Amino acid sequence: MMNDHWQLRVYDSGHLYVADLSGAADIGRQQTKEETQPSHVRTKDGWRVVIAPMEDISISRQHLGVEPLADGRFLLTNKSAKLLVSLPNNQDLAPGESSKVALPVVVRVGRKMLRLQPFQEDELLKSLPLATLAPGSDSPLPGLRVN
Repeated sequence: MMNDHWQLRVYDSGHLYVADLSGAADIGRQQTKEETQPSHVRTKDGWRVVIAPMEDISISRQHLGVEPLADGRFLLTNKSAKLLVSLPNNQDLAPGESSKVALPVVVRVGRKMLRLQPFQEDELLKSLPLATLAPGSDSPLPGLRVN
């Protein structure tokens, strides 16, 4: 059974957008002004991920297709009619071309850097190193006094 749960991280001018996804996704700019940006919503075919406003013509409305494969790799497809997707090692994915990649991978779409990686819970949100103590409780660590 393949694990098709993955994470998309979009880096743009110091801002980070994170989408936890499973299955296929189409990534691009807004198709209408009503579409929130950035956002990711479930569709009948997988996910629609909006990473740029309608005015950003460096990114197509449907620019990058991402599809998990049974062997654990992912199929990236450039769905743009005329714009490139930049892959690692100075390779470009021309319009209509596809490439199989292993995660994690960083690609450039327009002016944005996208990191596709296996899903992982945010380490900072898992738990605190020590349980929170009620006021007036003794310390759980020997030799540490709580005043």
